[in-house]
Amino acid sequence: MDRRAIACFDQALEDAGLATDELLRKTLHDYFAWATVTTMAAYPASPDDVPADLRIATWSWDGPQVTGGRHG
Repeated sequence: MDRRAIACFDQALEDAGLATDELLRKTLHDYFAWATVTTMAAYPASPDDVPADLRIATWSWDGPQVTGGRHG
């Protein structure tokens, strides 16, 4: 399912005309793939398992950024 979601996201980039900029396409693809297989998959059993103090990870052109605190 994760691979299919990533493929759909990549197709959406194509459809929106954003895939022509290779750096933008790669950065958005890498972010979505990373978020899908790590962050969003970290607590699959129940939303109640997500820690209340969980921070949202920061992403840049260079990938995930460690800013302190907990990341999913």
